[in-house]
Amino acid sequence: MSTSFRIGVDIGSTTAKLALIDSMGRIKQADYRRHKGDIIGTLLSMLDSLQKIVGNIDLTPAFTGSTGMGLCKTLNINV
Repeated sequence: MSTSFRIGVDIGSTTAKLALIDSMGRIKQADYRRHKGDIIGTLLSMLDSLQKIVGNIDLTPAFTGSTGMGLCKTLNINV
């Protein structure tokens, strides 16, 4: 039986936040960074760091924030 995880990503005008949540609703990992205008680079770095900690897992993402929603539209990610 595989464990399912949700990942919440909030990208605003100055910061990016990420939380990995397990099937019981517990936060397993979290990250907070100032993106200094490099939104995609910061997000990729955060996801890379997360992968190094937890390995390859199945995720259900949710994006929020003023920049996060625009990023989803640009990358054609359905939210």
